[in-house]
Amino acid sequence: MLGAVFGLLFLMLFSPWSGVGYDDMFYFSYLSSPAFDGDLVLANDVALSNNSVETLRDRLSTPNNQGQVSNYFALGTSALWSPFFAVVRGTALVSEHLPWGAPAWAGDRYSAPYRWAVSLGSAFYGLLALLLMYEACRMRFGERVALHAALGAGLGSTLLGYLFGYPTMSHASSAFATALLLWLSMRLRKFHGVGSYVAVGAALGLVTIVRWQDVVLGLVPAGFWVVEMARRASGIHGGGGNRYQKTSPRQAITRRDWWREWFRRGWRLLPCFRCKLRIGGRIWGTG
Repeated sequence: MLGAVFGLLFLMLFSPWSGVGYDDMFYFSYLSSPAFDGDLVLANDVALSNNSVETLRDRLSTPNNQGQVSNYFALGTSALWSPFFAVVRGTALVSEHLPWGAPAWAGDRYSAPYRWAVSLGSAFYGLLALLLMYEACRMRFGERVALHAALGAGLGSTLLGYLFGYPTMSHASSAFATALLLWLSMRLRKFHGVGSYVAVGAALGLVTIVRWQDVVLGLVPAGFWVVEMARRASGIHGGGGNRYQKTSPRQAITRRDWWREWFRRGWRLLPCFRCKLRIGGRIWGTG
């Protein structure tokens, strides 16, 4: 259902990047400058773009003391686009060795195939964002509510415009990275094993390099981690908790008492508790 709605909207509303747009040009330049110029000097990309020199952000295009054009935009969106851009650029490079030569668009970084590649990349990540939203909600509220929530996020927010009208802004990529972080945080909220920390940490890293302001979303997995550590420290629920209460009843404390002490004494309290950790199928006590 979600895919069908997305496909219908794509056919009705999708418009690839025209080559105009300040943010868009800078995100695109992280790919086009190395591919066409072999460097990260972005002056060529600025000059060849269709942006007017009278834009409100023209001051950001003024070279600095080193003669370089400043770039205030993060790398994450470009990194997510790179597989799509690489397919088109690879096709262009291969075509240069064909008997009939490369097509006219191959050497033009702002030609339609390159612009379509990154635009379709954003649409793809937007679809993944909606699917991840659905899965995250389904874990907690069931399929019907999850479907309504995902459709609401896609149709009732500005994400709709950034998916189909302005696909080369960072918003679609940000929606995907954020949805991935939330989904992993919920799925791995018990933090069993190193793999869960690596996965959640990598997702948070992606969120940050797409839009650095979104680093605040790291509070979500941090909250799950605090709750899980509190559960383990209390020795009451799961992970050997019942066994712990039978063997060490005097040291078992209620969750309410634990939180009271947490806020009163902070992290210094943790070493005072005898925790139960399940490692490699064995129960270990630490304290």
